[in-house]
Amino acid sequence: MNGEARLQLSDPSSGSLLSTNPKDGVPGHAGFEYTTGYVEARIFFPGTCSGGIDNWPAWWTTGQDFPATGEIDIAEPLKGTMSTVYHSPSGHPAKWFIGCYGGGFHIYGVHRKVGSNDVYFDGKLVFSYATNDGNAPHYLILNVGLWGDRQTLGPAGAVKVDWVRAWQ
Repeated sequence: MNGEARLQLSDPSSGSLLSTNPKDGVPGHAGFEYTTGYVEARIFFPGTCSGGIDNWPAWWTTGQDFPATGEIDIAEPLKGTMSTVYHSPSGHPAKWFIGCYGGGFHIYGVHRKVGSNDVYFDGKLVFSYATNDGNAPHYLILNVGLWGDRQTLGPAGAVKVDWVRAWQ
């Protein structure tokens, strides 16, 4: 709609996913992976400033062999609160954010370097940490699922994605 990708839940047993996985088994799908560079997306997460973010949406990257190849949760609202988390065999550094991330568009990105990541929200560096994933290729994922009592089905609970950009 209006050039936006919309990910929404039609019922409590559904989910929605966009992925660039080049090894997804879809004939003719080339996909996209990167090892170093910067990826960002302009995303609207459903919810409000006072009530938090609805459902369980996420913007993340991962390799083909989790946890050995790591997972970067660039923007993942958990229980309505924005967070960023890195998963690897050696740990799970995370940061929680106080602020208004529900009900408006924001830009979320990660600069992936050999041995470290820098996470940005709206062009501002918000978290840096060391990595332990062997700099394995990662593909991009946007998804939405359900989380406990924060369930909003249909258009009111849609995650809207204006664009995704990648620089290698």
